[in-house]
Order: sequence, then structure tokens, then C-alpha cells
Amino acid sequence: MNWRNSIVGCLWILPCCTVIAQPTMFPPVRGTHEMIAAANNFEVEAGYRILSAGGNAVDAGVAAILAASVTEQARFGLGGEMPLLIKMQSKPVIAISGLGTAPAMATVEAYRDRKPESWEKPDRIAPIPGQGIKSAILPGVLSGLLLALELHGTKSFAEVVAPAIEYADGFPMGEEFSAFIRNNQQILELWPASRQFFLPSGAPPLRGEIFREPTLASTLRAMARVEKKARGNRARKIRAVHDYFYVGDIAKQIAAHSEANGGYIRYDDLRKFRAETDAPRSVTYRGYEVFKPGFWTQGPVMLQALSILEGYDLRSLKHNSPEYLHILVEAMKLAFADRDRHYGDPKFSKIPEQTLLSREYAQQRRGLIDLARASLEHRP
Repeated sequence: MNWRNSIVGCLWILPCCTVIAQPTMFPPVRGTHEMIAAANNFEVEAGYRILSAGGNAVDAGVAAILAASVTEQARFGLGGEMPLLIKMQSKPVIAISGLGTAPAMATVEAYRDRKPESWEKPDRIAPIPGQGIKSAILPGVLSGLLLALELHGTKSFAEVVAPAIEYADGFPMGEEFSAFIRNNQQILELWPASRQFFLPSGAPPLRGEIFREPTLASTLRAMARVEKKARGNRARKIRAVHDYFYVGDIAKQIAAHSEANGGYIRYDDLRKFRAETDAPRSVTYRGYEVFKPGFWTQGPVMLQALSILEGYDLRSLKHNSPEYLHILVEAMKLAFADRDRHYGDPKFSKIPEQTLLSREYAQQRRGLIDLARASLEHRP
């Protein structure tokens, strides 16, 4: 049986030579000893620097993801979420949940009884707002990264965060990030902190302009100092960084800001939060064992879809032909329907995992696909 493994969270690292496609603004980076695939050259450089300094794949992965939290604020940040898969040599694949949970005050009643935000359109008021402080979950990324670094890394937090700090001091703005700020300027201007962060000059930064994140740089430096001052072994020092963010001054600032602005996050939520390890889920697809994090993510959707697709001779179809795409889309629709019905936090939801990932169930679902007609039904 073959296996494939990945470090997931904006990044994959495997031992081989490298050719990385990049936007025209950024040159490709080539090597002969490692491979780092990431969304931009800053992340690749961060990971490569750590590998060159003797770090392992987890060290490099953490460095690259920290760099992404600076250079990809359009879609990723330390306040977000991060499911992580790690495969170390001669060890089983593990998953780390860097997903924040909902704060204790974010109850059904709280969302049902909430008043509309000033920026919400009257005809588009959802129970849980898609933007704003009431939609915030606990920041899980840093906790997940620190756990990965503690369990499987070799470098200190100060070492792996160094590239991210340099980028926070100033990096050339990319087109995607610039477009995100332009397209969301009206919303970003509603909050003083967002306005100061994304629009420091009052106008969206242009592509190629040096973009600085001084507050984030200061925060990352403070965490590195905490580690250096902490006593004990490497693991204790890394945990000191975690406590500084989730128990110390940063947690208190997050909680105070949330409460003052109508959010649901409180200090006790942050104090209790800690990323966890989990056994990944997997299926065998045409001889390959494919891994994904558990049902607390959307990952098993891919596993379910692959199990359905294994019953078709896709190689006989022209790649991206109408017939090929029809089968893929229908399989994904069935898998996503199951996600909507069954997936959730396993601490609160009863999920029929064995059934959903079984070959028998995949065969049953495969029988629902009409090769001549697209289904318009939601069929969990």
C-alpha cells in the first residue's frame, strides 16, 4: 500500500527537488534538497531559512505558517483556524486541531436575540453574522502551531518566528492582498483597529508598496522574549509562549476588546483553550491511503467523495470533459450533503463516522448518481 502525507495549513513539505509556480511579481524558488509549497515566496523563504539552519519539516512548516499570518492577512491570520496533518518518519500520521471553538456566550439564544449590526442589510440578516466581532471564534492557529513545534519540532519559537517578524516590519504588498483591502474598504473603515491596520495612510496600499504591521511585529517579538526568559526545558519555554497569548496580557486585551465592542469572547474562554491532537481519518483510493483531519473539519468530504469516485473509470474519460466533471461534481454534492447533516464538533455531535467512510455506504451513494442528469436535490 502506498501512502501520501502532508503538512496542511497553507503548506506542504516533502523531500524532493523544487519547482514552485508563483505570480509574475514573484520569482520561482528552486532547490535540490527539500520542497516547500506555499501561497507566496515569503512563506517559502521562511520555511527554507529554517531548513537551511538545520530545522526539520515541522520547524519549517511552523515558520512558513507564521509568515503567512503576516503576508496573507487577506485570508489567513493568527485569529483564524488551522487543521494540521503531520507525518514524521517511522511514526503514524497525526492531526492537530488548530481550530478555535465558539465562546461560551455564543449560544443559540444570543444569536437569535441579537440586534442587527449597522452594516447589515435589512433583507440579508443571518442568525450568525458573516462578519464582525460576533462571528469570531477563539483564535486557534497559534495554539496549534505551538503544539506541533513542541511535539515534533526541534527549533525554538524565537527561531521559527524570526522571518515573520521581519515581514511584519515591512514587505512588498501583493496584488491579492491589495485587492482584498480595496474591495472591503467600506467594511474595514467601520472599526478603528481594522482601519489603522489595513489603511494606515487612509487609502488602500498599492501593489508593490511596502506594507508594515508594527503592532503585529511588536506582539510576535514579545512572545519571542517570553520564551527566552522562561525557565525550564524547550517544551516548558514553548508552553510559556502559549500561556502569554492565551492566559496573559494578550488574552486580557482580546477579552477586553471583545466585551467593549459587543463580542462574545471572554477571558475564561481563552484561558481554557488549548489545541489538541487527534487521529486523522483515511480511506484507500486506488492503492493510496489518503489522510484528512477528522469530522471537526470539512476534510472527510474529500474522503467520502474519493470513495464514491473509486467506482468509476475516470481514466477512460477525457480530463475535465463534461462527463468527467459531471461525475466529480455529483460525488462532491453527495459528500457535502452529508457534511451539512452529520459533521460537527465530536464533543457535542454524534457522528456516524464508520458508516460515512465505509465502502458499503460509498457504493450506496454512488447509486444515486445519474450519469445523464445533474441532481438539484440536497441528499444527505
